Amino acid sequence: SELPPTTKLHVYAFACPPVLDLVSSKASKDFITTVVNHTDIICRSSLANLTSFLDLLQTVHVKYMEPNGLTPVNARQTLKLFRRLWNNKLGDTLMTKEELHEETRAAQSLMALEDTQHLYVPGKVILLYKQWQTDNVMK
Repeated sequence: SELPPTTKLHVYAFACPPVLDLVSSKASKDFITTVVNHTDIICRSSLANLTSFLDLLQTVHVKYMEPNGLTPVNARQTLKLFRRLWNNKLGDTLMTKEELHEETRAAQSLMALEDTQHLYVPGKVILLYKQWQTDNVMK
């Protein structure tokens, strides 16, 4: 059976993947509320985010790994890369936090918000977020 035309419908979506373009997502804000759990990967799993991530990996490889001889083409080079990533007791990291943020922003800026590959979760978004305590962070 059909709903009467005067029926007001409101949808609550939990962990919804990105399925709408920007215009449609904004247009649905009055009747869809999407709840996103802090670091839920499903809500961020779009082709645009994957493309940005691959652009970031390419930049990290070309600007930071190759010049340091960290191209994992064999077991020895892979081990050297892993040691560099996990053993930074001397503060000798592959790249600084600031460099990572800068490169991430640069990769994300390559995709326009209105790009048809850039999909969004529908409607108004509520982000469930709790700040990590220092004892929860892996050391």
